[in-house]
Amino acid sequence: MTLVNFTDYNCQFCKRQEADLERLMRAYPQVAVIIKPLPYRGETSMTSARYAISIWQQQPEKFAAFHETLMSKKGDHTDATLQAALKKNGLVLKEMTPESQQTMQLNLALAQQMMVQGTPATLIGKQMVMGAVPYEQLEAAVKTALAEGT
Repeated sequence: MTLVNFTDYNCQFCKRQEADLERLMRAYPQVAVIIKPLPYRGETSMTSARYAISIWQQQPEKFAAFHETLMSKKGDHTDATLQAALKKNGLVLKEMTPESQQTMQLNLALAQQMMVQGTPATLIGKQMVMGAVPYEQLEAAVKTALAEGT
């Protein structure tokens, strides 16, 4: 079963829900998690998303730690906080990949197709969970999807 998390690195609700998603991953290791950065909160959201996608494309083994660093910061990111996140994780990003822009556009198109109007939004099996919801609601959706084999 796959869980797709649409998130914005500047979204306070996404950041709050991150702990619940990590808890789900520990409780249900058979669930694959795909993170889809969506830049809904301005220019720094776009830059944050492109940094994350570029790290995934260039150094996928370091993405999880970088993602966690971005999600743990309170408030919006700035160029300085993005550089600090790179440094903290021992990363050097000489330039954002052109593919990061394409991937971000694909993420936005997919979100639009799925009628995602904000973040967080989480596709769990066949069910779309909109907004930050309690852990119990996420877990119930995972249990349903696993029972259905989706």
